[in-house]
Amino acid sequence: MGITRGPILAIDMARMEEIQGVHFIRANITRPEVENEISAFLADSGRKFFQAVISDAMSRTTGHHDLDHSASYMICERVMQLCQSFLSENGNALVKQFQGDMTQGFKRKWERFFESSKIMKPKASRGTSSEVYILFKGFRRLIG
Repeated sequence: MGITRGPILAIDMARMEEIQGVHFIRANITRPEVENEISAFLADSGRKFFQAVISDAMSRTTGHHDLDHSASYMICERVMQLCQSFLSENGNALVKQFQGDMTQGFKRKWERFFESSKIMKPKASRGTSSEVYILFKGFRRLIG
């Protein structure tokens, strides 16, 4: 299977320096209207779906592990909901989460939509950090 280059969209609440070939939407992904902006971008690009969704979105940390984990869990939930609408068949998703008591349940909930899933801790992450990445490969749209 060859790699094809599709449209690239970045969404963030903070301003971002312009990057050639990347369309930027300044928005909060938890707001429902962001779906209309994503749909419009895809339509303008002549596409219906993305081949991959990569999210390193994170809320501001509080220093309280349970609160930070819960906030990152909610962001990951939203990203995966967006994948249901905008990720192509066989597409891949990668999300960042502060690992905690809901991480395994999150992975189990969403892995049924994918051929495989895996939790990874980046080598660059501090040993004391609870930051992990969860990779989902081979999206399949389930019906019913």
